[in-house]
Amino acid sequence: MRITGGTWCGRRIKTPPGDQIRPTQDWVREALFSILAESVVETHWIDLFGGSGAVGLDALSRGAGGVTWIEKNVQNARLIYENFLELAGQPVQATQPMPGRGVLHAKKIHPRQIPSIPLPDRYPDTELVIADASAWLAQGGKGKNAKVLYADPPYEDARNNGFAAMLKAAKENDVVGTEGFFVAEMPVETGAETVEGWEPIRDRVYGKTRLVIWRREA
Repeated sequence: MRITGGTWCGRRIKTPPGDQIRPTQDWVREALFSILAESVVETHWIDLFGGSGAVGLDALSRGAGGVTWIEKNVQNARLIYENFLELAGQPVQATQPMPGRGVLHAKKIHPRQIPSIPLPDRYPDTELVIADASAWLAQGGKGKNAKVLYADPPYEDARNNGFAAMLKAAKENDVVGTEGFFVAEMPVETGAETVEGWEPIRDRVYGKTRLVIWRREA
């Protein structure tokens, strides 16, 4: 897997082992950034199901002002951290402990005690948070007013639960700002939902992947 554009274009990143995580494919990310090209530079992005960190890393590479990764799996969070530091020019060994309140040893994270892992000072608006996505939308993400939120949950979750609850929380808690975008990656058979306060503006299919983009209405 590689970064598809910007400063780090062509650089490869590591992905989680096994088949539990399905990273957003390079060509789908290229399509996403082509659609939202004018909403990248100096804006804040949220990568809600971090995985390998690929979407957020691509956004930073293309000039985003900052990224917030949300990832509940501690080992996946470590991988995002390592990928980020490798691209940012400050590589870290896989065995080096991650800073941040002993979060690597956390078995269960209470939503009121969401740990945030600090990243290098030259990226002051970029953070990696170990948390459940729904819990973070309800609490930790309040007032973020991000320009783009990217949600790529496991496809089974997308089939069973859809995105309406996440869209509602992102609006009610100002996780996404007015005129900002909520992007959902889902299996091709899953349709775009109608949610008050959100206007669907794109619905595209790429192989077995559907990409739907909503704009938050004023």
